[in-house]
Amino acid sequence: TTAERYEDAIKIYKKLFELDPLPDDYALYACLMIKLGDFEEGWKYYEYRFSKFYGQTDYPQIDAPRWEGQDLSEKTLLVQYEQGFGDSIQFFRYLKLLVPIAKKIIFRVQDELVDLFKVNTDKIEIVGKSVSVEDLSFDYHTPLLSILRVLKSNICDIPFSEGYIKADECRVEEYRKKYFDNDCLKIGITWAGMYAGNRKRNVPLKNFYKLTQLSNEKRCVKIYSFQKELDARALEKLPANVE
Repeated sequence: TTAERYEDAIKIYKKLFELDPLPDDYALYACLMIKLGDFEEGWKYYEYRFSKFYGQTDYPQIDAPRWEGQDLSEKTLLVQYEQGFGDSIQFFRYLKLLVPIAKKIIFRVQDELVDLFKVNTDKIEIVGKSVSVEDLSFDYHTPLLSILRVLKSNICDIPFSEGYIKADECRVEEYRKKYFDNDCLKIGITWAGMYAGNRKRNVPLKNFYKLTQLSNEKRCVKIYSFQKELDARALEKLPANVE
């Protein structure tokens, strides 16, 4: 069974750790434990993401102490984004837990997400990655995903399950009028993640072509691409019968 395979994997990792493990091994073990809901074990070993030999997580050199749970009541904490847009959006929820315990929180995030986060908080200072760390004033810093380890978060206390991010209402109306003002069945797709991520999870765009054939005399179908970066160029080579 799948459960038995997971148990086998854990045993193999434990044996590997007695031999000559790489930081990559610890990071992969961390991902397995997080998947299985063991946040304490998983987030502890996930710190090895910064020392992996392959696919190491980038993090800027910062001349200030890492936050490991120190009192923030009179301090400013810089939270630095890491990895992709999805990670920033997913783990933004944990920043809201820090607001009551810190004098000030600064979230340095991808420039493309600055406007989104500014709409969703007036208690956290949002700055883009184009703003240099050296130009910011703070006492401690932490990678975004490391907050879970410091807060000892577990699978039962994931906050804001009811939702924590909303879109800009003005932009929603603008996009509705420009793109979505029709009675068709609307299907949004994306087929590739960021280049620094796992390319094996990507799906060839041609696999979605059949969706365009769902239209009939009763219902039309419109396909919307949400793909970003270089992979979006595949739209320039669509067959004539696909739109």
